[in-house]
Amino acid sequence: MSNKKPLSSEKKDGIIAQLKGELYQYHQRQIDFGSLNNQLSRLENAYSLGQEELQKIQKVGRAQTEVDLNEIKQLRSELDYLQEQLHQRLPNNNPQLLELAQIRQNELALLKKETNEIMLQKDQLQNEREQLETTMRDMIETKNSLEKENQLLEKEYDKYFKQNKELEQTRQDLEFEISKKEKVVLQQKKMIDIFNKEQKQKGDYLQQMQMKQEIQQQQTGQLDDQYQQLNENLEAVTNEQKLINNQLNQCQLEAKETQLENINLDKNIKQLESVIDTFFNQVDEENLKKMNLVEDQKFLNVEMNRALDLINQLSSIKQDLCEEIRTFISEDEQISHIVNRKNKQIKLIQYAEQQIEDSQSNNLNNII
Repeated sequence: MSNKKPLSSEKKDGIIAQLKGELYQYHQRQIDFGSLNNQLSRLENAYSLGQEELQKIQKVGRAQTEVDLNEIKQLRSELDYLQEQLHQRLPNNNPQLLELAQIRQNELALLKKETNEIMLQKDQLQNEREQLETTMRDMIETKNSLEKENQLLEKEYDKYFKQNKELEQTRQDLEFEISKKEKVVLQQKKMIDIFNKEQKQKGDYLQQMQMKQEIQQQQTGQLDDQYQQLNENLEAVTNEQKLINNQLNQCQLEAKETQLENINLDKNIKQLESVIDTFFNQVDEENLKKMNLVEDQKFLNVEMNRALDLINQLSSIKQDLCEEIRTFISEDEQISHIVNRKNKQIKLIQYAEQQIEDSQSNNLNNII
């Protein structure tokens, strides 16, 4: 007969308490993971809102950029035309106006250079934004993959937990059967003892009792074999339960690793949000620079228009004076026989030219 004993109530209570503790820890991890999923959902919603706002800003920015570029092209064309007109109207013997035109041309070239630099910076920021969007998509795909793995781990955990409960129930059933068999064996032993006493008291029934005793011994041997088989089954169930516990521990380790990966993913998402905020700030700064450039361009156009108006006024005055001089000379040629009148004409011409030069000098000083 086997010496193996069934599990005591204390060990059973310990196993049940351990399983309850593991179940509580598992539910607690589910709560933590649900909280992490809620946080990730909020981050995804914030990212979606940021994407929509970024698309709106980009749409408005592209439209405004196209308008600004068209306006800059138009202003460039007007400036080129005005420079050409100014170059045609400027007298070759006025170095100050030529110097002023050269200064304006240098300023225009500088503005063109700054505009090209701003466009280059805009392209760089666009490339950085595309890289950030790609990184965000990769991180979201990684998060989805981790969530799928976690769901698979939860299913495996539920499966093993269910198997463990079934094995625990089987073990309890086996222990109950073993206890029943032990009771039967004890009863058989008592009967054998009774038969032995009766055999001593009743010699007439010795052969019959011996036969009964052999039968009882055979039954006892069969019960011992059954008890041994039940103990072996219980040991197999215990080993399988240990294997399932090991698998449960492995699932718990994998769940912890998944939780750590989700924490790292949360940190990366926060860093990416900070980078996106920095990108938006840079876009705002570039838009402000572009607006300032447009304002400077408008101010330059106003100054150029003022200069052209002054030059046109000066040219008109010069033409009027020349016309008056030609008229006066024509009239004086008719009375050319008077020498003193000719001298006066010459002096008048010199005086008119001096007035023109003085007027040009004063207008040039006003422009500068």
